[in-house]
Amino acid sequence: MSQNPTENLRRGRRRIEEIPEIILLKDWTWDVVTKRFYLHIRVCLDHDGKDIPRVTEWFVTAETVYPFGTIAIYPSCKNSITNTFPHQSINAFEEENHLWRKGKLCVDLIDQTLGIRVPEKEPFTVDERLFWNMQRAVLWLRAAAEERLIKNGDAFELPDFPVSHIQTVFAFQEDCVSMMIWESTDERCGIARIVRRQLSSEQSIAMIRSFRSIDSQKVIYQPVWGTAIREKNYENALWIRLKEVPVINNWQVPTNLCQLKQICTNQGIDLLAILKSFAPKARDGRRHLLLVGFPIPAHIGEDSHEMTWQAIELPALSCGKYTNRVFHSGKRLSIPQTYGARKGYRPSEAGWWMNDKAKIFLDSMELSWIRSENWSARTIKGRGKLANRLANQRIVMIGLGSLGASIAELLTRAGVTQLTCIDGNALEMGNLCRHTLCMTDLYQSKSKLVAKRLTNIDPNIHTTYA
Repeated sequence: MSQNPTENLRRGRRRIEEIPEIILLKDWTWDVVTKRFYLHIRVCLDHDGKDIPRVTEWFVTAETVYPFGTIAIYPSCKNSITNTFPHQSINAFEEENHLWRKGKLCVDLIDQTLGIRVPEKEPFTVDERLFWNMQRAVLWLRAAAEERLIKNGDAFELPDFPVSHIQTVFAFQEDCVSMMIWESTDERCGIARIVRRQLSSEQSIAMIRSFRSIDSQKVIYQPVWGTAIREKNYENALWIRLKEVPVINNWQVPTNLCQLKQICTNQGIDLLAILKSFAPKARDGRRHLLLVGFPIPAHIGEDSHEMTWQAIELPALSCGKYTNRVFHSGKRLSIPQTYGARKGYRPSEAGWWMNDKAKIFLDSMELSWIRSENWSARTIKGRGKLANRLANQRIVMIGLGSLGASIAELLTRAGVTQLTCIDGNALEMGNLCRHTLCMTDLYQSKSKLVAKRLTNIDPNIHTTYA
């Protein structure tokens, strides 16, 4: 690929010379690491702000297909901001080229936040697109300096959690009703029971079955899932409930154990002691989840209206009947499923915990955040939902041909959660051109297969068939 900028990139760059706050430090340069062109610029504001110097340096990246493709604006590794702010990707990490940090700015904000009265759509012309993005980056930086990136009444947005892998998704179920349950309990930590559904050999969904006390005897909150969630086998996870969003450096989530411990300590929680109490339930050579919960409002300045959870995948803990002479965290030894006790200790809980504390739960341990989503009925059916008077009815669908199956699917997608399917016929080849089912369903009961299909549309749906 050519390492020379295109004429479109040059034209786009010439427009930003019209922005008085921007000084060009280096013209378009090809980066072999990210495979993008970048500009190195300096932004000069009228005055300093809290955590925002008056003069900062930035990198602007674009693709060879400009004015199309992605445009991104990142703080420089030198002479720029190090904190993370609202409407910004987590700014804790450097890009591999060591030129800029990964805290990408979100310049596509509500225009009132940036002081623009008339809403604007991003233009995709050569002369306008880069100019539009850079102009709004200056406005973003000025708003951050004046602490007005967010204001009362704005929709609440979670900070950016750096998902380390996509093999597992954690699904929970929280709403205003469950929030009342959490507000009525003093429990700040405990054991959660998780069930898994395999999507493929590499991907799975971990779904919350119940939140329990630390001794597992008392059920704090148990969400009600639909017919599709019937797994009986569960795994243990640890949960902790914080009083507020876990952030440091303005709006950055913790990235290592030391930062998370400090956040917990500030809220009266001894994280290491909780991990120690959980460890005996997790000594099976597998990775377990730590669920971090905290209340959130619907809008800035309002009272909290629901709990949200973010999951961390913990390393496998020490286990086995042997004492390891040498231990390397996360590395399997020659004895299967054995991580052993610390040298000088017996292979018992005390020895295993000493090994965990010395080799695994170090302050430098990076937190492995995984994707976490609220699968409550309100969240899933946020758009296109039928009125509650109809959605809450128990509906019986008699006849599941092409029309009946389609209507049943439309009803469930519109919010109906209790549906009985009745059809005594099997799916035939002649049905396929019109039916919602497919070839793998041939010669099987229509009612059974349609009911199963409906439960896979929404985890909160309850179906029966005859």
